[in-house]
Amino acid sequence: MDREELGKQLKIASDILDEVEHQLPYEYEQLSPDEHFLATIRQRIYSVRCQLGAVRMSLKDERNWSAEV
Repeated sequence: MDREELGKQLKIASDILDEVEHQLPYEYEQLSPDEHFLATIRQRIYSVRCQLGAVRMSLKDERNWSAEV
């Protein structure tokens, strides 16, 4: 898989996580235990999306790319 294709796949993964994230509760105030759990998952999804974005930016930077990756 080349750099461009990997970047596209990471974008698709990020978009899917974004869609799931927006379906989960955001605020912790007055949430049931189940909703609190979902809000925690939402925060973790956001963290993963940030990491995916960092990898995508790294792929765009030729200095960070090597044939061994």
